[in-house]
Amino acid sequence: MPFHSRFSPVLWLSVTCSVLPLAGSQIVGSETVATDYHTLIQAERIFAAYGGQHSVKDAFSKFLADAYLFREDKFVRGGPFYATQSERPGRLTWRPTYARVAASGNWGVTTGPAEFHPNTAAEPPVGYGNFVTLWQKDTAGAWQVLYDGGISYATPASASEIIHPKTFPAKLQVLADTVALRNALQQTETAFAARAQTSLQQAYAPVLPKSGSELRLLREEAVPYVGPAAQRLATESTQAVAFRPFQTAVAPSGELGYTLGYLDFQQQRGHYLRVWQREGEQWKLALELLAAKLK
Repeated sequence: MPFHSRFSPVLWLSVTCSVLPLAGSQIVGSETVATDYHTLIQAERIFAAYGGQHSVKDAFSKFLADAYLFREDKFVRGGPFYATQSERPGRLTWRPTYARVAASGNWGVTTGPAEFHPNTAAEPPVGYGNFVTLWQKDTAGAWQVLYDGGISYATPASASEIIHPKTFPAKLQVLADTVALRNALQQTETAFAARAQTSLQQAYAPVLPKSGSELRLLREEAVPYVGPAAQRLATESTQAVAFRPFQTAVAPSGELGYTLGYLDFQQQRGHYLRVWQREGEQWKLALELLAAKLK
């Protein structure tokens, strides 16, 4: 059975960093995003617990109904896609080992290792990978998935547990000019794509964060690159890749955003996710997922 969204050919900077209010934003008393962070992790764990006991179709139909997935060379919504799929054997198990929420408290990401089991979750896994899920709270305050994707690789990644931050950013009232910030992010993405037609190396150069300790680069058939390993990969990636944006969005608090789109590399059609963070007036890369074989 082929892998599904969490292993298809596919955040945020550490929550321990301080988040400075953008112009026009207001700190809400002494409240932080700690509660939002923990409920986000719990939402992922509830999804994972259900997935371990139910089929991929059942679990993904339930939790990814409105989420974007990449299937059959295009982005689709999870609900309509899985409504047409037949049941197949196998179980996915996964767990978050990294999470972050925006300062608004209603946007977030979870990522971590996943395994595919041929029949039940009790059986030894036969496939490995890493998922990335973007989340947003609905009007009732419940976490809902915006996008779900991942990469696959041949051997299991080293075991790791999620390390919770000791401090959390102050929670911000939603007053950021997200229209202007989204336009700026689109310009950053367009410039990145233009440079990538020459090489990824050139595309990365102006957008790497000042502190690369939390930078994450995910590539198909490779365990995720984090921190210094990600920085090295960015400086050594000479491939020329064509990118075509599909969606751009900015968190209500204005300091985080993402771009989602298509990529083409040597006769391959895949997709990408880039998560961005603001440093001063510039958008810098926090996480990138390239769902294609780039070797």
